[in-house]
Amino acid sequence: HANGLEMVLAIVSTPKWARIPACVDSGVCSAKLSDYADFAKAAAKRYSGTFDPGDGNGVLPRVRFWQAGNEPNFYLFYKPFLKANGAPAAPYEYRKTLNAFYDAIHSVDDSNTVIAAGLAPNGKKGKSIAPLDFTRRALCMTGNFKNPRPQAGCNFKVKADAWAVHPYTTGGPTHVPSRGDDMSVAALPRLQKLLTAATKSGRLSSNTGKTQLWITEFSWDSAPPDPGGVPWKLQTRWVAQAMYLMYKANVSTLLWFGLRDQPKGPGKWAWTFQSGLYLRGNTIANDKPKMVLKAFRYPFYAQLAGKQGVSFWGRTPNSQAATIDIYARRGARGGYSKVGTTKANANGIFTGLVRKRGFTLKGSAYARIRGGQSSVPFGLYKTKDRYQPPFG
Repeated sequence: HANGLEMVLAIVSTPKWARIPACVDSGVCSAKLSDYADFAKAAAKRYSGTFDPGDGNGVLPRVRFWQAGNEPNFYLFYKPFLKANGAPAAPYEYRKTLNAFYDAIHSVDDSNTVIAAGLAPNGKKGKSIAPLDFTRRALCMTGNFKNPRPQAGCNFKVKADAWAVHPYTTGGPTHVPSRGDDMSVAALPRLQKLLTAATKSGRLSSNTGKTQLWITEFSWDSAPPDPGGVPWKLQTRWVAQAMYLMYKANVSTLLWFGLRDQPKGPGKWAWTFQSGLYLRGNTIANDKPKMVLKAFRYPFYAQLAGKQGVSFWGRTPNSQAATIDIYARRGARGGYSKVGTTKANANGIFTGLVRKRGFTLKGSAYARIRGGQSSVPFGLYKTKDRYQPPFG
């Protein structure tokens, strides 16, 4: 807060006295609804922007964004996960928790935003429920990702200002999961379609009128330092294209995991979280920015638009309006020349089409704020998918 960052506060891990009887032996046990609601309400009051704890440091900062738990579709983070007969239990328990949380947070300040727990990307028998399957069960929906529809006889209504997912992608940004209920960047429209259908049928609601789609975790490890990560130049391209695809899927917010690489640990998972935007130094002051940082702050994507020219999309680093000049070269050789100008809107988003002929897949383009920064150039060649575990 002191450095101008907006916080999302997630409430996780249930103390023994607040756990439901079905799973009292686990810290990820679902909480008793009244206790969870009481705690959420107290936390929202404490971080309402008006509370002074009397320690001499003045009023505590305001927190507007509140998230109810983490990955309830994964057995390590939520219990009860399955029923005695092996059928899923988590979607039905979690939705009750989410509603109690929603009412508690909004009772303190109705302008607060309540985010459902981010869902893990893939299903695995006995260990995780695929995010689309989990969402359908929680929202009383049925059908597949192509035809979501209300489930007859199921009328539970879920409240959330944002539904969240963690679309870690085992491949490039265009990778489509082999199973229809799993999630990747390219599959985000499937989840958006489900949320839209659930809203129209009255199974999902928000005080704002529409439940947004948020990504509260996403990344690829980089190489270096992770020898199994994505090379820096390719990671930079993937991140810019992924952010464009998220925009196309009407994702409202993306949270990157995380700011700096975690330290190397022992054993098999020594390089698990090397997805930082900064290469870790001995201290934070010694951290070095990776190439991907510029693409994350100032994403720019371009592609051939047939014989019409080149279409493009981007967002300014400060997410503010600006005049944007587009520079491009038609092939692999030669310098860049100015080929167009556009305006970024109040949120810093700009998109358009350069109507010039002669561009090839060997060409590239970049954006430049009039009198300011330039984006990373984006090649017009098509992105090839490849097997790439997100955590290296």
